[in-house]
Amino acid sequence: MNTGEATVEQATRNVRPHVIKWEGTLKESIKKNIAANYDERRLRQVHYRPFTKMWIYYDPLFINSVYRIPVMFPDRSDGANQAIVVAGRGSTREFSTVATNTAPDLELVSKGQAMPRYEHASPNLALSLSLSLWANQTIYITGPGASVGFSTLVTDSPPDLHLLSGGQAFPRYTHPTGRIR
Repeated sequence: MNTGEATVEQATRNVRPHVIKWEGTLKESIKKNIAANYDERRLRQVHYRPFTKMWIYYDPLFINSVYRIPVMFPDRSDGANQAIVVAGRGSTREFSTVATNTAPDLELVSKGQAMPRYEHASPNLALSLSLSLWANQTIYITGPGASVGFSTLVTDSPPDLHLLSGGQAFPRYTHPTGRIR
């Protein structure tokens, strides 16, 4: 290393955390001298907070933890999928939900858990329903203050609602006729 060159630690010292966060894959890419090339197709609108959407550059090099987002929202076509996001385990807020048609941020709803209408077997495959059209599946969620803690249940048969401690139910698929075929 030349004396004029900075070390990786010096180059990635985070003096502007609101601009970039140096961690995980991004820091490793510098150590391995991996370049990032701009691709306009990676620009995406995401649901950042309730009533707030923002644009991000969606590249695994820059985004450390994508979880199941590539399976739920594999491309940038807004409205191609929908998800119900509920407050998750460890939430410090009251129970709440938000429906979205763009990829949600983990904190869209406190410690959010997203339940998509569609899933992809992989980000490159065609869209497929994540449920059977022959049954009207429903998401059941425990209510606030439940003695069992936060939990969800996806089923095509009605559960004992007392087990859900005053919970709520959300249909994953509504049949146009209101009847199961």
